[in-house]
Amino acid sequence: MLPDDLLVELLPREPPQYAGRQVEASTAGEYLLGAWTQVIRGALEERARYDDQFARDVRRAVFVGIGVFRAPWRSDGFNGPFRVVHGYQFGVALLSAHRPEPRTEIGAFGEPIRQMETEFRWHGSPPDEGRIAAYFEDGGDLFGVTARHVVDGLPAGRRAPVSCEHGTGTTMVRGGGPYVDAATVRLGCTVRPLRATGGSRSARAGEQVCHHFDSGLCTTKIVELQSTTQFRSAVMPQHFLTDDHGHPADSGALVSSAVNGDMCGIYLGECTARDPDGSLATYGFGLDLPQALDVLGITSPLAGATHA
Repeated sequence: MLPDDLLVELLPREPPQYAGRQVEASTAGEYLLGAWTQVIRGALEERARYDDQFARDVRRAVFVGIGVFRAPWRSDGFNGPFRVVHGYQFGVALLSAHRPEPRTEIGAFGEPIRQMETEFRWHGSPPDEGRIAAYFEDGGDLFGVTARHVVDGLPAGRRAPVSCEHGTGTTMVRGGGPYVDAATVRLGCTVRPLRATGGSRSARAGEQVCHHFDSGLCTTKIVELQSTTQFRSAVMPQHFLTDDHGHPADSGALVSSAVNGDMCGIYLGECTARDPDGSLATYGFGLDLPQALDVLGITSPLAGATHA
């Protein structure tokens, strides 16, 4: 997590609208982060119902995030309740693949809403290989979960450009549909047993996580979570941004909690966001692992990115 004293400094005290709600938190900073995230998410959904321009901006965005993110821009003239502290700021980011009208708005609670032009680069495009995020057994066979774009276009049974830590090849099984960037591959490796590395859950804004890249572990933090709606389905992929990113051939790698090893996500690549004032920030880009498992129909116990 971000240091608790930093979260307390970044966030105003508990919003009155939050009274009576529940949020999982162990510290004052985590509580404030969860409270403000939920309240502002509700305000954005309400605004999209009556503000046609804002609703259009949201529809055109490839990522709608609420959370604490790096703020390379100058904070001159911004005197709202969500201040820039040590290069970080809480707010809303609308990341668009097209060139949006450059502007920063102030939301219902004084939070900055920034429109950013964003370039996404997947780290599993041919001829690069991809990584495996998690393993599971089914019917005595060993399978792996990876990013769909690593194996895009391959029919079931075709050799896939993904291998386990022993170098054993894999074959394509199925993809997660056109929206959720996840797929299942069958491994030829017969090494047993699988080594459990924790449970699986969604990432939390601000928490410290590990990327399990081919070059080794990269410890970083979640800076933004995709804004969720009341209904979650395979047509609404849940993404997150991290402070650090990997390199080509890292797609499909596991993202796990740096504290207890819980498996949180699948690494997909990097995105570079351009703020209205021209400032650039590059982030890692990942997919929510529980959603990927649901879409792929995986209910077997999981092991992490390595097996012994």
